[in-house]
Amino acid sequence: MLLLLAGMATAQHASLMGFSGLIVTPSADLAPDGQLSLGVSRIPELYADKLRPYQRTVYFARLGYLPFLEGTAMIVRPDDYPGGVGDRSLHVKFQLLHEKGHRPGMAIGAQDFFAARGLDFEPARAQHFAALYVVASKNLSLQPVPVRWHLGFGADWLPAKNRFLDGLFAGVTLTPHRYLIFLAEYDAHAFNAGFRLHPVSWVQAQLAWWKLQQWTATLVLSASFK
Repeated sequence: MLLLLAGMATAQHASLMGFSGLIVTPSADLAPDGQLSLGVSRIPELYADKLRPYQRTVYFARLGYLPFLEGTAMIVRPDDYPGGVGDRSLHVKFQLLHEKGHRPGMAIGAQDFFAARGLDFEPARAQHFAALYVVASKNLSLQPVPVRWHLGFGADWLPAKNRFLDGLFAGVTLTPHRYLIFLAEYDAHAFNAGFRLHPVSWVQAQLAWWKLQQWTATLVLSASFK
C-alpha cells in the first residue's frame, strides 16, 4: 500500500494554470510522454491586471512531449471581459535530472517569455504571468503517509508587466490515500493550501485556498496517446 501511495505522490498533476505542480508553484515532474490534459480553473485576480480585480476562468491544455519536455497553453479570461479571447500564455518545462536515490529531480521552466530579447513577439506590457525558474522535487520515506517536497527559485529576468514566482518558492504534498492529496505551498508571494481528488486516474478535481483568503477550483481530464 505504501508503494502504491508513493506512486500517486510522484504522479504528474496539474496546477491551477495547467503545468505540472501544486497550486501555483511548479514541480520538477512532467506530464508523461504522449499525455494530453485539458482543464479549467476558477481563480481570483491572481497576479495579473490588479487594477481589474475580476474573478477569472483559466482554460488550459498540457502536453507531455518526449521524456524531458512539457508544454502548456492557457487562456485567462476575466468575468465580464469587454472583448477579445483573454490573456494568452505559453509555459514550457524541461527536466534536467530524474529523481534517483538521494538525488531530487530537477527542472527549469519559463512562461510568458514572448517579450524576451531576441524574440520580441509581444510587448512586455502584454506579459502578465512571466516566470523563469528552476525547481527540485523529492519523495521522503516517511510512514505511514508519503510526503513529497518541492523547492525552487524564480528570476525576474523576463520583461513583463506582471510576474509571479520571482523569488524563493516551496511546497509539500501529502498522500494519505491513493485518491486524495493535500497541498501546501509558498509561491514567493503568499501561502496557499488545498487538496486534490483523483476519483479515477484520468480525472483530477482540486480545491485550494489562494493566499489563505479566496477559493480556487480546478477540473482536469487527461488521456494518453502512447
